[in-house]
Amino acid sequence: MKRSIQGLKSKIGQGVIFGNFNTRQKSLETLGAFVSAIENAREAILITSSDTKIIFANKAVYRLFGYKREELIGRTPSIFHKGQDSGLLLKKIFSAVRKKGFWEGEIESVTKQGKRILTLGRASCVRDKKGRIVNYLCAQHDVTERRRIEEDLRLKEERYLAILHGQADLISRFKPDGTFIFANDAYCSFFGKTEKQLVGKKWFPRAFSEDLPMIRRKLETLKPDHPEVVVENRVISASGEVHWMQFVNRAFYDPKGRHLETQSVGRDITSLKKMELELKSALEWLSLAQRHALIGAWDWDLRTNQVRWSDEYRLLFGHKLDAPATLRGWEKKIHPNDRAKVKAAVKKVLREKIPYNVEYRIKKTAQQIRWINGRGDLIFDDNGRPKRMVGLVIDITESRKIAEKLKRSEQELQKQKVLLEHKNIALQELIKQIEVEKDRLKKDVMANIEKVVLPILRRLGEKDGRNRNVGLIERQLGSITSELGGRAGEKFLSLAPREREISSLVKAGQSSKEIASTLKISVQTVEKHRRNIRKKLGLVQKKVNLTSFLE
Repeated sequence: MKRSIQGLKSKIGQGVIFGNFNTRQKSLETLGAFVSAIENAREAILITSSDTKIIFANKAVYRLFGYKREELIGRTPSIFHKGQDSGLLLKKIFSAVRKKGFWEGEIESVTKQGKRILTLGRASCVRDKKGRIVNYLCAQHDVTERRRIEEDLRLKEERYLAILHGQADLISRFKPDGTFIFANDAYCSFFGKTEKQLVGKKWFPRAFSEDLPMIRRKLETLKPDHPEVVVENRVISASGEVHWMQFVNRAFYDPKGRHLETQSVGRDITSLKKMELELKSALEWLSLAQRHALIGAWDWDLRTNQVRWSDEYRLLFGHKLDAPATLRGWEKKIHPNDRAKVKAAVKKVLREKIPYNVEYRIKKTAQQIRWINGRGDLIFDDNGRPKRMVGLVIDITESRKIAEKLKRSEQELQKQKVLLEHKNIALQELIKQIEVEKDRLKKDVMANIEKVVLPILRRLGEKDGRNRNVGLIERQLGSITSELGGRAGEKFLSLAPREREISSLVKAGQSSKEIASTLKISVQTVEKHRRNIRKKLGLVQKKVNLTSFLE
């Protein structure tokens, strides 16, 4: 190695760059240090004569290419380019050095063992005082691994970009000032732009003006310790349609916390927003219905003992809306006299796996007692074990009050019924007495007529020579007594007074004309009364003579 360094000193010492070192001891010392640095440099360094033959190679050359010193000294650099047109390559390199004084580029080289490597080469030259090239200096650095990594990165980036472009989500990257770095196909298509129109330029999607303040506020929250923010806002597509979009924005920072760029991934959530609004509306209607129907909902996780209450449940039980939902909070509200009954009902549900349905009282406040109907069902896991119990609570206070009123009314009606039954019995007894009294009265009238009135009339008749009117009265009284005691007696009593008069005259044998004359009414009126009499006596459409029937 010392010989190579000494040889290098003697060869280079003749060059103009180093001057006449033989006359300057200090310069020789400097040259020695310079040569030592070259010998131990990490780059593979070659020095050739003006005819391109190698006169020096440092340690790195031997390590990189696998040759020994004697295998390289005196050879040209073409030894590192087996199987290639090395002459043409070297001619191109040295020609560039002669013209420009410098060449740099990548060279594909071959080691002694035949391994192909890629090196980054630099070449320059040393000239004498007359400008003639004395030496060529060549330095090479192995970039095979770096190029492999770069190629892997390139392929990965291509695959990554292919994935990004194939995504349905709108993906873009931009600098802090809004300049686009990347936009995938879906982003460009949605907004009617090309990647060329976006990359390297500033452009912002058309968002609703009402949403802009909210967007700015959220983006301003991006910080190194809070690099991600989700923004949901409305944008206008290339077709002019309004879409709800969700943008997940992630900012990237350097180690010093400086904002480098932001990546945004946008997803069309128009359908989800519509469903969300419909669900919100439905929940509002449900909440309204529950509130007015005095119904609340609850959910009990049997595995964790966690409980959830709806707002309407809290209102029914007198809980604050922000109060935690707990089983203890539920139990405390149950009336002390009903707690055992409710707990027993719950145990039975869990034991027998049946629906839950129990009525109990709660103390909504210290002074207010309400009646509750608790209902629920078990939800089972895949193994058939109960995992949750969900249900409703219904305020039945008013219905209980109505039921109590109905019960009292029924009791009162029952009392009235019993009282009416007693009155009905008494009334029946009274009717029987009236009938007995009626029969007695009929008998008394008949007896009086037969024993008192008729004898008097007979005596008057005898004195007056059987006056026609007296005879008529006698016959009518006889008829009355006959009717009161005969088969037509009951029906005869249903006749009107005029009809009774006419019936008596018919029974006495008078014709309609004679009856009309006696009663001073028209024959037509008599005939009409006769028809009514037949109807009331049940003789219509019967071939029965009225006179015969009345006798």
